[in-house]
Amino acid sequence: MMAAVGVFLFVAAIGLLFSRSEPDSYDTGIMAEVAHSMVSRHDVTVPPDADVFHFNSPYASYGIGMSIVMAPAFALGPHVHVSPASLYMSANGILFGATAVAMYALCLGALGAAARIRTAAFTAVVVSVASPLLPFVATGLSEMGCALGVATGLAGIAWMSRGRRPGIGAMVAGLGSSLAIVMRPDSLILVVPILGLAVLVVHTRRLGTALAYALGVTPGVLVTAVYNAVRFGSPARFGYNDFFIFNHSLLAGIYGLTLSPSRGLLLYAPLVIVAAIGTRRMWRRAPVLAGAAIALLAVRIVFYSTYWSWSAGVTWGPRFLVPAVPVLALGMIEVFSSSDRSRAWRRTAVAIVLVVSFGVQVVGATVEPAKQRLWAAIASAPIHYAPGYTDFAAVATAPRTGRIMDHYLFDWSYFPITDEASQLAHGHNLVGRYLSPHPNPGAIALLLLVAAAGAALIVSTGAEPSSQEDIDDVASGAPAG
Repeated sequence: MMAAVGVFLFVAAIGLLFSRSEPDSYDTGIMAEVAHSMVSRHDVTVPPDADVFHFNSPYASYGIGMSIVMAPAFALGPHVHVSPASLYMSANGILFGATAVAMYALCLGALGAAARIRTAAFTAVVVSVASPLLPFVATGLSEMGCALGVATGLAGIAWMSRGRRPGIGAMVAGLGSSLAIVMRPDSLILVVPILGLAVLVVHTRRLGTALAYALGVTPGVLVTAVYNAVRFGSPARFGYNDFFIFNHSLLAGIYGLTLSPSRGLLLYAPLVIVAAIGTRRMWRRAPVLAGAAIALLAVRIVFYSTYWSWSAGVTWGPRFLVPAVPVLALGMIEVFSSSDRSRAWRRTAVAIVLVVSFGVQVVGATVEPAKQRLWAAIASAPIHYAPGYTDFAAVATAPRTGRIMDHYLFDWSYFPITDEASQLAHGHNLVGRYLSPHPNPGAIALLLLVAAAGAALIVSTGAEPSSQEDIDDVASGAPAG
């Protein structure tokens, strides 16, 4: 239990260190407007003047999850004399810490009695800060909440696969799916079926287990259905009617999301290489769990490769793949668990990859993506919208526009990582409430102190579990060792 608290404190503090005080994107602003309406007008409308592209008013097309998370900021902000934006832009920092704890539980469940608490905690921390999860703390986007749902769902399957209280594990997997749904409704396609199939395979012919998973999924489905009915008059109608277009080249999209300079997962999360090595070992240990993890990532790559906006706009790295990042914890725990038996050069190689991966995330979290040379070039591209963006949907989703965008997104001369790294080195276009433009030494010191306290809790964790009962104590909240 203490290690879990340590993981949360360390990761949340690091995340909040990079948080911003103002909305970072159009999407964030729209979700915040819904939250504001929920508190001030008791509805879910978006005022027309808040929607510059005219396709999210009077109702937003996004899931309601992030708006629910943001709503308390509008209720509490005026009473504590703090800007609501400053409060809700901190929400992803808390979700970041919770996601790390879910990955910690996933690692313990995956290895069972062979798990080492400190190793599991270290894995959760590394995957958090050395993956694209870290830059997305600085946003108000829903990918972090969806990642928490995915990590929770996988953790539930990991624990049920050990045969102890499988119904509870299935329920947890379902609740993780629910959270993913309300954060991003595409989870109905990209998360729910995969986790559901894993539940069925782990416990075949167990009606009770299947019902437990279904019961866990139900809240997310009901909330989304009601939200759809309120917005669009039908539980099955979502808000992407004009944008649910898949007209992009599959192969070009796969290249874009895996290897391209603007969005390639291997470039923006080099630790994927290390995780892939460990996933092979995890497959031998827990094939269903490893298969579900691989599927959660692979299906996103295939699904979004043909989406008209596969690059997800002005953002850092492969935004649409971020919800699946927690699956990397399964491969990483295998690598770290066997590091004592690895040769020195292999340990050194792994360390170098992780340091590079962490550096990439720091660059993405501290420099404003909209200031990349890539977007300056795209702004001058021959893509023409009518005044007021009244034809935004038609122009943005047109195949010609997609080809023009790909030309720039695949151009290595605009490589955002080196571009932003140069900006960071020169102190240009930095963002973050505590780090720039004028650092806040007091706040930075406090967050680093909290992070240090979290690290101390992890390091001071007692004897590592050597039996199934010890692992179960960790899961139930009892102190280990």
